[in-house]
Amino acid sequence: MFQKDYAPNIPLLPFFIGHEGNAVNFSSRIQNVDITMKLANRIASDLQNASSIPEQNTLSRFIIMTRLIRIMDDKELDEVADKLYVPLHLNNNMQSTSANIRLATW
Repeated sequence: MFQKDYAPNIPLLPFFIGHEGNAVNFSSRIQNVDITMKLANRIASDLQNASSIPEQNTLSRFIIMTRLIRIMDDKELDEVADKLYVPLHLNNNMQSTSANIRLATW
């Protein structure tokens, strides 16, 4: 039965097959939140120079990130959203490249 706080446990989806005998979301070596944050930041950096997207494998990163998000529970999703969130009042004051990347990440 579906529980709203947990990701669906569908064994035929990618990342549910397993990593060293465990589903990816239960593996102690894979930190879903950290990996998702790194991928989101890298994708945002790639978007700053759109012509580099094919060479940088941005689409592959996006696919991996969406698969990781698919297996996260609500606490992990909240953690990622809290770390990536950029408040609206800060958007107007951001002019630097790093600020644009952070905004694109969100």
